[in-house]
Amino acid sequence: MSAPMFPLYILEAIILCLLGGIVGIVLGMVLGSITTMLMGYPVSFSMMSIIGAVGFSMIIGAIFGYLPARKAAKMAPVEALSYE
Repeated sequence: MSAPMFPLYILEAIILCLLGGIVGIVLGMVLGSITTMLMGYPVSFSMMSIIGAVGFSMIIGAIFGYLPARKAAKMAPVEALSYE
């Protein structure tokens, strides 16, 4: 059983969700700024909502990285390789 590799799956999922969250925040800020400027409203972004969005993205990454990693860690190597 490859116990040392187990946390790497979770770390990979967290990093991927973190990067996706950052890209989503940047894209949302750019499109939100453009939209509000075209409509004539002032633009403001809350730092707490940005931190909350990144944190939520990382939590989702940890949860959905842990579940498949736990299932894969319980499988026999022969069964995991022959699974289709």
